[in-house]
Amino acid sequence: MYIEKRYKCNHVILPLGCDCHPAYMLNALHLRKWSLPFDWLNIKPIRTFEYVAENIKDGFENFLKNPKLNEEGYFVADHYLYAEFMHEKDLTHQKTIHKFNRRINRFLNLVKSGQMHFLHNIPVNSIQTENDINQYVNSIKEFQTSVSPNSTLHIYLRFDDNLSENKLLAEKLYSELQRLNIPIDKYLRGLKEYGIWGVKSYYPSLLANLGINIKVTFPKIYIK
Repeated sequence: MYIEKRYKCNHVILPLGCDCHPAYMLNALHLRKWSLPFDWLNIKPIRTFEYVAENIKDGFENFLKNPKLNEEGYFVADHYLYAEFMHEKDLTHQKTIHKFNRRINRFLNLVKSGQMHFLHNIPVNSIQTENDINQYVNSIKEFQTSVSPNSTLHIYLRFDDNLSENKLLAEKLYSELQRLNIPIDKYLRGLKEYGIWGVKSYYPSLLANLGINIKVTFPKIYIK
């Protein structure tokens, strides 16, 4: 018999990449209620908010347009070569297109509905220059104009194996996000020891540090 803790939140939490980690974390805590378009994509980190904001504003007009395989063998839309559909075997198949259209409609309806938490993570090693930070911060401001002012954005800076990684630029980014009054946290996942998902038992503390209030609810009990 297995018993898994489950959690609930008074507000909807929507994962915004830049990769699968936020969606996986919500899934592990049973907080992910729906499948949404950005859940399992691999997006160039500093362009994530540019990508999300543009898709919200144009109704995802180019999200799936003219798909093709990139050099790594992943599907990308022609307009967004920096956003990989890593888990899709055929982005041209009608079944896949219908699946994403359902996710898109669900996402747009949720965005219009009011107060919610947007959850995003950025690997600190993806920041190469101060210009990257400026581009990222400006795109966050643009994103914030595309969603309800009642919603909140929560960002965790992801370190692989120690908090000194890319130290100068990571601290610069942290300071810039503080100036925007965005709830932020430094997340050390322990890649070498624990793998890409990190320690799952730390997830509730991470969300709490980000200002997202969750509560334990009735556990999931199952046999396998």
